[in-house]
Amino acid sequence: QAPGALEDCVGCSGEIGHFYRQGCTGREEGKCFACDASSCSVGTYLEGCGLLEAGACKDCPVCSGDTYLVGCGGLASGECKECTKCGVEEAEATPCGTDGGDRTCSSCASLPPCPDGEY
Repeated sequence: QAPGALEDCVGCSGEIGHFYRQGCTGREEGKCFACDASSCSVGTYLEGCGLLEAGACKDCPVCSGDTYLVGCGGLASGECKECTKCGVEEAEATPCGTDGGDRTCSSCASLPPCPDGEY
């Protein structure tokens, strides 16, 4: 190893995924920067930021089945949560996944009566 050379480029102190180091070379330790997801558009999040990487914007995951996505954006990919199931004497008021949200249910008593011959 040459005199004055650094052993290794290391990540920044602080929580991994919140800071990264840029400009680290054999003789320069570079500078630490906060992970910045402000360039990520709606429906994306910053993935892979930390240690020596600035990361990149990735699409939020798509939930399958009777689930909906919560918390995707910024530095978080979010998580799929199970949709609320309507109970006895309840009807679905808003389907699961509408505007990215959970299902809402209304009391059947609050719904208008069906026309004759329909139920």
